[in-house]
Amino acid sequence: MLTWLRNILLIALLAMIAAPWWVVVKEASSAAPFRDYLATNAHVIDLDNPDGSFALPEDFYDNRLFLMGEIHGMQTAQAVDMAMMRHLHERIGLRHVLAEMDATQADRVNAYLASGDESVIRPIFETWLARDAQWGNQQHFDKLRDLRAWMANLPPEDRLIYFGLDRIQDMDNALDWFAYRLEQSGVSANEALSAALAADRSDTQSLRLAFTNALPALDAELAYMAQNILAGFEEAGRYESVFANLEILVHERRIGDDEPLYGFWGLFHSLSVTVNNGARPLALRLRESDLPFADEIVTLSMFYAASEQNLPSRMLPEFARPDAPFFNAPSGQDNPYLMYLQGIGDLKAAAGNADATAFRINQPGSPYADGARLIEQSGLMSLIFRFQIDPFEGYATDYAILIQNSPALTAFNAGE
Repeated sequence: MLTWLRNILLIALLAMIAAPWWVVVKEASSAAPFRDYLATNAHVIDLDNPDGSFALPEDFYDNRLFLMGEIHGMQTAQAVDMAMMRHLHERIGLRHVLAEMDATQADRVNAYLASGDESVIRPIFETWLARDAQWGNQQHFDKLRDLRAWMANLPPEDRLIYFGLDRIQDMDNALDWFAYRLEQSGVSANEALSAALAADRSDTQSLRLAFTNALPALDAELAYMAQNILAGFEEAGRYESVFANLEILVHERRIGDDEPLYGFWGLFHSLSVTVNNGARPLALRLRESDLPFADEIVTLSMFYAASEQNLPSRMLPEFARPDAPFFNAPSGQDNPYLMYLQGIGDLKAAAGNADATAFRINQPGSPYADGARLIEQSGLMSLIFRFQIDPFEGYATDYAILIQNSPALTAFNAGE
């Protein structure tokens, strides 16, 4: 009897070890058409070159909105973002960046890029760090330094400008910056608003009234921030804020009329299909909108292999949390036990040893049409962090970017 039980347990253990590999075997059995296609649609990104040495198909550059999505926590994504901004600037004159930050944070970034005064952006990163938000990382901060150094050699009219689309992330920081910018503007008609900002800020009713009354006298930058702050008082939803801001930028500020736009957001936002039984990402909503660039959007979504990810410590059980806001963990969508994205093996085979490779997925005749690959995930982490693309017609993304061997981000060094 003991021998029988031991054999049963051994068979069960072996089955548990082998079962996750079934998806890899299944993928390999149907890999040929995908790997043949990828071999002729691969574009290595050379991150040793400041502009990435991008050599994408000519029709890529015919679009008006370029939307890239990353999984937060890996360093290489920041380098790809920087390289793409430089490339699009040099190739098609990119100047307008639609940032995953709020209007006041983006205005701080613009002030830093113009002056080099890091004190104006440090409060943003310190707030992100205090809230365990992964935007508060050193590589993001260093990327802005690199952006500043590069743009210092450009004529002012050619430099990149950030526009924050997100809802207000920290009202105190937003009000502090707005009060400073209002004071710098020197417009006497804003005295009532200045007084309200200097008074008890818990009196939101008075602040709302002061902001509303002051709007007609504000210049375009201050008015945009004021409209966002007013929406923040009303606790507008995230995408509600994004689209309200896009309406202002497109119809009032004329941003994107005849110039390209670029955004670097989380992976979810870059998908053009529903996720997790109906959640609607930004790219999908934009394509279905009446915005003037709705039919001229190209999406690039990042996938990962053999990398490390920086994650908030609060995600761990309390007894296992390190004495730090973040921890590093092995990460990638190529581990059958933790997380495996069906089709990641094809990307790896086509990429070879390259750290970053872009693959055109939406080429006519592509085997990726109608969700044939890159939509299903398995493994333990896929149960904890569910991210499943729903059945769809078309393409989840236009370009897949495979990131390999990326180090984890490091937390912002507030004392540097």
